[in-house]
Amino acid sequence: MFNSVKYCKETWANLDKYVDRKYIIDDGKEHFVRNRKTTQESIMKYPLYDTGRTTSIEAISFIRNEKKDKNMTLTKSDISQRRKLLEHICYVDMNEDFIDGVYNDSERPGTYNGYSILAGDTSICDAPNIGYTEKQLKELNNPKFNRLRKELIRFRVSCIADTQTDLILTSEIVNSKKIGEVELATRHLDNLNQRIEMTNTITTYDRGYAALELMLKHIDINSYFLIRLRSDDFKDEKKYMKTNDEFVDITINSERTTNFHDEELKEKALKKRWTSIRITEIELVDKKGNKYVERLASNLPLEEFSTDDLKELYNKRWKIETNFDRLKNIIHIENFSGYSEEIIKQDFYANIFMFNFLMLMKLDADEKIQEKHKDKELKYEYQTNLNVLYGLIKLEMPDLLSKNPKEREEAVDRILKIAQSNLVLKNDESDRNPDRITKDPTNKYPPGQRRAE
Repeated sequence: MFNSVKYCKETWANLDKYVDRKYIIDDGKEHFVRNRKTTQESIMKYPLYDTGRTTSIEAISFIRNEKKDKNMTLTKSDISQRRKLLEHICYVDMNEDFIDGVYNDSERPGTYNGYSILAGDTSICDAPNIGYTEKQLKELNNPKFNRLRKELIRFRVSCIADTQTDLILTSEIVNSKKIGEVELATRHLDNLNQRIEMTNTITTYDRGYAALELMLKHIDINSYFLIRLRSDDFKDEKKYMKTNDEFVDITINSERTTNFHDEELKEKALKKRWTSIRITEIELVDKKGNKYVERLASNLPLEEFSTDDLKELYNKRWKIETNFDRLKNIIHIENFSGYSEEIIKQDFYANIFMFNFLMLMKLDADEKIQEKHKDKELKYEYQTNLNVLYGLIKLEMPDLLSKNPKEREEAVDRILKIAQSNLVLKNDESDRNPDRITKDPTNKYPPGQRRAE
């Protein structure tokens, strides 16, 4: 059985490997070579300490924790300038190494009949909408931004997450107008295929991903997919279906490959000229009692997965919506601490790492809660309160980042001990703090409340 606690403890011991000069932005100058308040190591740790206060207070709190000196001070300008010297890629690598350690383990958690059930989706995140220079606006591909209008600078966030463990396996933040969902999904698959064994994964998508390119990408890397279709998808081929669940030959031609982003995949597809896709029609009933048909496309074998299996697998996709809600309302992933693209990306990828650490700690805490209550005849099933658990992780961050192994291990133990006594109903939305619900759904962090101020 995968030992999530042991793995969590070892994670913090490995952070030194990311204090590497390859993550320093090379502008022809030598950076982080003098003995200053903020070293490369301390700057790398800064977003992990972050608790969402204003940048000025975060900077002072951070340097006092780092130097163990209550008289130390650091300005927000100092911290911002130093952070601009660090590549956000260090957090990408940190997160990918964390995830790969879990998914390349033969006893990885959360499998369903031997498969990891994944889900791909995107969400829009708002960036700070004041304080930008013209150079920064061009950097963010938004040179026509009008400060006089109530206009938001927005990014598209794309993820593939595990529906059983809630861990985010791969993610990307991009300008929302530049790259579409399908292109991001194919990039995620290329990334995952280089890191983990994809043959034992099933990735589910909503109808916005019903593209032949994405299906062929999965087939090309020997991975399974399950995609909800739009009513007019493959309408000519569906006419020849004799049952509500069968493999159908899909014609591949220049028209269907016009919008492919992967030229190599496009070339392979045109040479192949056709592919076989399983189409499953499922009759459902809405809340008003009206019957309707949902159509799913997949490459899952008929002999291993029944129609009911596919329905159950697709229903697991909703968990990624829960993950986006947690990212925004518990992790506060939209509350960026600066205006530059590099700092926004640092915040984003550091928060993805923190989210995954939170989810792995939750797995262990929930297992211990179930074990504790297994002989009790409880009316409801309980799980740890994520708001409390995340608050505890942030509270213990100085010890989690300590050079002392004993301090790190004791911090993890303290977090889990308290988390096991702070419970909410399982599958209840009460792990979301009602105080964090935005008053203005179009802009969660208005200018007067953003810590990037």
